[in-house]
Amino acid sequence: MDDQVKIDRYLDAVVEASKRSRTIVLIIVTASVLSFAAFLSSRIGSWPDERLRTAKLAQEYFSIPDSMRKPLPNIENTNPQYFRYSFTKDEIEKVDKFMKAYEVTDSAQLHKLVDDFNGMLVEHVIMIRIPFFGATFDVNDLGIISGLSFVVLLTMFRFSLTREITNLKFAFSAVKDPEAKRYCYNYLSMGQFLTIPQQLGGKTNEKFWTNIPKVLLALPFVCHLLIFINDLGSLKFGWVFSFGNTLTLLLISSFSLGVIIILTVACYSLLARLDNEWRQQKNYIGVGGNNNALV
Repeated sequence: MDDQVKIDRYLDAVVEASKRSRTIVLIIVTASVLSFAAFLSSRIGSWPDERLRTAKLAQEYFSIPDSMRKPLPNIENTNPQYFRYSFTKDEIEKVDKFMKAYEVTDSAQLHKLVDDFNGMLVEHVIMIRIPFFGATFDVNDLGIISGLSFVVLLTMFRFSLTREITNLKFAFSAVKDPEAKRYCYNYLSMGQFLTIPQQLGGKTNEKFWTNIPKVLLALPFVCHLLIFINDLGSLKFGWVFSFGNTLTLLLISSFSLGVIIILTVACYSLLARLDNEWRQQKNYIGVGGNNNALV
């Protein structure tokens, strides 16, 4: 086989490996954004949750007699039956602002708002739709779905990085001519994403800007950690509905978090090896000949 054909195949292998890694990173970022969006909507105190709480507070407030729609003094001789009708000043102001914001003038409109908010909460928060696939799952299973998904994606990315490093070594070892090696370096460096090789004869790239793309790799850990913490904070509700499902969620989610940490560290280690390989090749080309001019 002609040497040039071999070199071309090695270069193609490196380019394909780089594209594969870039594609996996884009999928990881997309999955992280979707998981984070689901977490924001499902956490206690989220916008949908607060909207429904305020609507129910207003509904409760206007369902009691007019004489009870004022804050009751917290004194010992107050009849205990009135305490369930007491509202704080902040709650009354909150209800008043809510009624004005949504232009509610009667109880029928208020009941409809509560029903609408309940429907949106069930349809878009409690039941999460997976884009492109059309499947749905309960928000309580978010820790399981996101955890296992991140484990699979990070595992694929680790294997892809391993092949990219190996292919890069093969490609540079197959090129013997200094000018051809310089051309290969410049050609392959143009397709890099998570690493930014230094230009031959150019200034050293700033570490801050070269490391920014690598931050994306930490998104699965950050997103799943937030989901896991949120699950721990809502355990009291989970135990009430299903002990078995809650225990399964905790076991799988915590296991996934541990594996995600291990895989993330492994991927960062491989990225460091990839950076080092590019650095070695640059130094080798610089020693082997004049590299003041780009090819």
